[in-house]
Amino acid sequence: MASDWSVAGMRCVPVLCHLGAGLVLWRVLTPMLGCLVAVPLGVHLFSYDALRASTHSTGITESLLFIHLALYMALRRRASCAGVLLGLALWTKTYSVTAIPMIGAIFLLQKRKSKRESFVQAGKFAGVVVLMVLILVLGGFAFGGMKFWEMNVSYHLSKQPSDEGGSWEVFSQVAYRNQGSLYVLAFCLAAGSLASLPVLRKHGIRVPPLDFLTGTPPLFHILLGLVHFFSVFVFLVMQGRIFDFYMLLFLPALALINAGCLIPLKK
Repeated sequence: MASDWSVAGMRCVPVLCHLGAGLVLWRVLTPMLGCLVAVPLGVHLFSYDALRASTHSTGITESLLFIHLALYMALRRRASCAGVLLGLALWTKTYSVTAIPMIGAIFLLQKRKSKRESFVQAGKFAGVVVLMVLILVLGGFAFGGMKFWEMNVSYHLSKQPSDEGGSWEVFSQVAYRNQGSLYVLAFCLAAGSLASLPVLRKHGIRVPPLDFLTGTPPLFHILLGLVHFFSVFVFLVMQGRIFDFYMLLFLPALALINAGCLIPLKK
């Protein structure tokens, strides 16, 4: 590998993308978590399947890098940049479509001067994504013809279930291999819940209004994480066949949920 620049280069691409996504995640979560950012960052960088993909799976690592960059820009209220970056993620892999609900939710739920501004930002983001997709489709058909459609759309719609087990078998295998990451998530949920008990005792246990959900950093990040988690889950369940590296699409959701649970511990 050291003497063959092409092999070394191919291995470096997913490694650098994986590290780049981790760096973006660090920039996103450090202001609210401080040193506790090591927990979600550790899950992102060192989960079993994430480590395995970081040297072999170029497509998924590139897509996750662009998804994390789009998340970063969305939280900084830069709708056009977020749209371009998510468009690049879609150019890389079609399954990046699962991140659209999460990024759109950021623009709709962030605190702004008016609801109109929220819808304008969400519309700007959606418009840029649509433009990027149109450029991809037109360019794909121009250079690849129907092969472009077959490889990027028909492929995902026509996959047949594997004889070795269906989607649930893949889910269970990945959960078993990454049980350490699930233990960390369970710990964060428990610790965050205990840290929030004084607030619950003071204000009572009730279902908060949407403004309270979106205006409270822990709940806002957990809400975003859940939106992304269920988007990925629904997408994968709809597939005739899935591969274990598809599970890496859950990483941004796990990072946001972990962060939301840990924010009360910083105070």
